[in-house]
Amino acid sequence: MISIDKKFIFVAVMKTGTMSITKTLEKYSLDKDGSHYTAEELRMGKLTSHSSIKAGNNNSHISLYKKHWDEYFTFGFVRNPWDHFVSFYKWCSRHNNPLTSKGFGYFLKSQYDNKFNSLWDWNFTCQTDRLFQNDKQIVDFVGRFENLEEDFEHICDKIGILESLCKINFSKDRSSYKKFYKTSEDKEMIQQMYLKDIERFKYEFE
Repeated sequence: MISIDKKFIFVAVMKTGTMSITKTLEKYSLDKDGSHYTAEELRMGKLTSHSSIKAGNNNSHISLYKKHWDEYFTFGFVRNPWDHFVSFYKWCSRHNNPLTSKGFGYFLKSQYDNKFNSLWDWNFTCQTDRLFQNDKQIVDFVGRFENLEEDFEHICDKIGILESLCKINFSKDRSSYKKFYKTSEDKEMIQQMYLKDIERFKYEFE
């Protein structure tokens, strides 16, 4: 999502409040695109994953991201990895992914063993790889889903707008994910899958 008027670029990371942010900011955006491109793809002007290329074919403004990257305010969000994976599981279940039919534990083990193969088409590794390039943060601001409203207010202040965040699929219970993890092995798999996120942002199972 890019705004020429307000000079911002939003890099969407799935399951981090993307729908709420996109809906709130779409009135300012040139392309109104909430697709999950990586920051590196947009900064370099080269889409690499199957999903990004497909989405980009319907967006005639992709070249503007590279053109304006260094002068616009760029931002994205991350989420507690244990919570993020539960949200991802629920999303896959709603979209009839057959691996979810055997429950959360089976789905988690499958994704751990196969490196997120449910998202093979857009090269998902961990969240911050969507916002970093060669282990260096390349967006100006990384907000946290846990502080979504407060961090969104900061973004609004930076780009000079006054908006209340639309709340889409928004839950106030930040600890509800815990009930999905039945064993220490379950929690450890997330620790390994999202190691960069946990180390960079000091997330814990809490």
